[in-house]
Amino acid sequence: MNNERFIELEGTSNFREIGGLKINDGKMLRPGILFRSDELFQLTDNDLSKLEALNLKVICDLRTPYERKSKPDRLPKKIR
Repeated sequence: MNNERFIELEGTSNFREIGGLKINDGKMLRPGILFRSDELFQLTDNDLSKLEALNLKVICDLRTPYERKSKPDRLPKKIR
């Protein structure tokens, strides 16, 4: 993993930017648009501030309904 893409958060691991990666046609994904992560249920207030600064618009949660209910995401107010 390219450490430049990694964004350190206190309440989760493996949060990183996908932008800048090459796609099949040789073009690159535009930086600052797409991010991926593991669970977001333990984000700290500092983490929420970092996420707000990224100006995220949409969260695609791929967990099961049970997982989402048992460990609900903690998200910045602008995204909820």
